[in-house]
Amino acid sequence: LRGSRGLREVALAGLLALELFAFASDFAPGVPAEAAQPEPAGLRGLEGRVFAVGKRVLGPNRGLAHGLRCVRSYDALGNRYVQETFDALAPFEGPMMGALGFDDAVADRLGIRWVISDDPNLRANLRRGLSNWLPGSQGYGGPHVPLPAGGVQQSARVPACDVVSLPEVSSRGPTRFRLRISGPAGERASECFLPGAGRGALAFRFEPPLEPGQVTLRLESDPPGASAIYSARPELGRLRVGDQQGPGSLTLLYARQLSAPYREHPRPWRGAWLLENPDPAPLVEVLAGEGGARLLPRERPDTLELELEGGELRLCVAEAFSPGWRAELAGRALPVGSRGGLLELEVPGSGPRRVRLRFEPPSLRLGFGLAGLALALWLGLALWAGRGQLH
Repeated sequence: LRGSRGLREVALAGLLALELFAFASDFAPGVPAEAAQPEPAGLRGLEGRVFAVGKRVLGPNRGLAHGLRCVRSYDALGNRYVQETFDALAPFEGPMMGALGFDDAVADRLGIRWVISDDPNLRANLRRGLSNWLPGSQGYGGPHVPLPAGGVQQSARVPACDVVSLPEVSSRGPTRFRLRISGPAGERASECFLPGAGRGALAFRFEPPLEPGQVTLRLESDPPGASAIYSARPELGRLRVGDQQGPGSLTLLYARQLSAPYREHPRPWRGAWLLENPDPAPLVEVLAGEGGARLLPRERPDTLELELEGGELRLCVAEAFSPGWRAELAGRALPVGSRGGLLELEVPGSGPRRVRLRFEPPSLRLGFGLAGLALALWLGLALWAGRGQLH
């Protein structure tokens, strides 16, 4: 090819196309998915929508290859939510960092029945009926601060929550811990009991929930002499121990009480735990009209199919709304709206029928158009160069 500039350009274009094809096919275009990625036997037979969260989780493409038609990724819950949570907790390190990107209330609305996670903190929270740690949780420290008679006191800004957790306390015997919170609405108190000597975690519950705002917290132990984990970083505030005051803060993690604890599946999947949501919303809800609707198994990540019967129906589909969703009934386009962040549509007609929902964002079509234009321009220049007209 040394003597022909046009052939060099065409060869480069062919190599680029080959590289893109290899990348899109996971660098193994002829290998079946079952051979490249062994079947997750622990997930065989699951019914319902799946959500994966953690460091090593089941990706949507891999789940679809093995027949799990409703595998969801974190983006289904909204990238903005995840990013805001990470930003709020960016200065901190510790047990709250792995339990991000999952919200039980949103999971309920999206009809997520199963949660796969390799995060032990999220697993422990869900089994106890607690949400993930909320933004505003205090930094995770290393040393313990002793709890003398009268306890320790500090100020803190708490979010709206009904659970305040201490991830690690220590005692020399049976000990009762009391957390007092004083704010504009008065003083609230909650107690936890550690039955024996050693270390443990405490979750103080408040009913009704705490209002967000600046409060004063006092942690006491009975008998005195227990200790609790804290951080000595001065930017977190000041901690009063008896008559002395110094920089730092107790490690206080805030959460919400769930309607019911999650149930753990007896068969874990490759080091990750499988937890069942006790109260997911239906995947399709009939808002108005006489009849029924159900969501068929998903064949493509960007497509949903509904099977309907009865008369005219107004439906809410448990799928995150975003501009680009399109609905079609027998070749006829239907408008798709938003209802609390989910999909809403009205389906005319009567009797058995199917509606196809497809996600085609305008940005995707624009990207394909620009890529096609650039490719055509490149090939045109290559052919022009081959004819000796470009120097």
